[in-house]
Amino acid sequence: MTWVACFISNISVSAQLGLPATVQLDDGLLENLASKPAWLPETLLCQMQTASVASRISSTLGGCKWSSECLTHVDSPFVRHIETDLRVLENQFAASWSLADHIVYLGTQLMLYIIALTADEGKQASSPSSWTRLLNMSNPEWGITDEPFFVADLGQVIRQHRRWRVNLPNVHPFYDAPAVKCNPDPTLLRLLAELGTGFDCASTEELRVVLNLGVDPSRVIFSNPCKSASSLLFAARTGVTLTTFDNLDELETIRAFLPNARLVLRIYACDDDALIKLGEKFGAPVESSFVLLQRARELGLEVCGVSFHVGTGASNASAYVKAIRHAKMVFELGKGLGYDMNLLDIGGGYQDSNFGQIAQSVRETLMESFPSRTRVIAEPGRYYARSAYTLACKVLSRRCHIAEASQEHPEMLYQNDGVYGSFMNVLLEKEIVHPSLIPCSSLYHQGDAKRARGPHWYSIWGPTCDSVDCVVRETTLESEVRVGDWLKYSNMGGEPPSRCLTP
Repeated sequence: MTWVACFISNISVSAQLGLPATVQLDDGLLENLASKPAWLPETLLCQMQTASVASRISSTLGGCKWSSECLTHVDSPFVRHIETDLRVLENQFAASWSLADHIVYLGTQLMLYIIALTADEGKQASSPSSWTRLLNMSNPEWGITDEPFFVADLGQVIRQHRRWRVNLPNVHPFYDAPAVKCNPDPTLLRLLAELGTGFDCASTEELRVVLNLGVDPSRVIFSNPCKSASSLLFAARTGVTLTTFDNLDELETIRAFLPNARLVLRIYACDDDALIKLGEKFGAPVESSFVLLQRARELGLEVCGVSFHVGTGASNASAYVKAIRHAKMVFELGKGLGYDMNLLDIGGGYQDSNFGQIAQSVRETLMESFPSRTRVIAEPGRYYARSAYTLACKVLSRRCHIAEASQEHPEMLYQNDGVYGSFMNVLLEKEIVHPSLIPCSSLYHQGDAKRARGPHWYSIWGPTCDSVDCVVRETTLESEVRVGDWLKYSNMGGEPPSRCLTP
């Protein structure tokens, strides 16, 4: 049985079609997608009433069977159009596998989900032809008109989880989940919860989001070293006891509002080449560790471990090696004061591009510095999310330079998302994004005008009237871009989509 799931939440309304019936995951947590995965949002289950639709899809995807559950108790425009839409989709599914075969967007919140179960399927799903087919399925009632939207490949998240377990088998990931610096998409959080990750939270709202998923409080670390009294009271009420500190005043606050806390001393660590140097804000110098540990002992608080974070987007394995060795020194200080030091949190900063190299250094340093009984956790965020999300933006307008100016400056494209939306990191981190052209402008250009081929030089701007809203200063695309075309941006899951900040 394969499920047709319509994601109904404040984030997404989409139809998930064509999940292969048997999928074995290495960790055994999702043994078979033939039954409804627990990480799918609560769903509407659509009745497949047209036999030819089911048979066409079944033959395309290798004999998958279909659910016959009914669609009930929902007042939605989607419900009124579902039978018509499924018949329209019949022809779409007759072709070979592609992105458009696996999803269709039917809502107004602009988040689509696919599951490409291998890297090759992921590449095929991201091909220009697949995207062109998807965008050509546009229907004003479905919402793919003038709004940007994301496509999330949840299969890539699963592949990243497997990769983590292969490279750091003794380090348990605590996803840096709803924090502003990473992706809080609730469907992503549900999937990670089902995969067994823990969660790193920094505020009351983040705790609430994760706990509402049914995550046990023991799988949560409250990692903000400077917390409010109200957030500590919330943690106490909900059973979250693992938390960090890095100063004397925080110890007093914790004693007053969360006296049964299991404390983790956050020490200073920094990769000088990191995109965001968190050591500028948090982390006690190693030299002050003894004073902090001693004061915690005087207050009757339990310290169980040490944490650090070398910075977001780290690139130097040596920063992790140095921080782990410093953590070992603090462990010994804690043991000397009578603490049972049993937890090491090696933070985040992991990037897809250099993960193997950093993981090897971390693995070797942990083996030389810490006994096997030490529980080691980490806080990956972008590692899981960044490569799984692709953003599509529509070209709303174009300004072509005239005469001599055309030789001196790039032509200007204006798209429907910018630095005050999904491209915030272009401002905050000076990130350089790379668009790909998806030609879809036929409705805007009647007649025999042909698209000019060959390299074209452009700058790309967001939709606001602010001149700061520049997404790309200069880029060369493979052919002319017209109004109505779409630009695709890969690796966009490492920052919060502007429409996903409130799960």
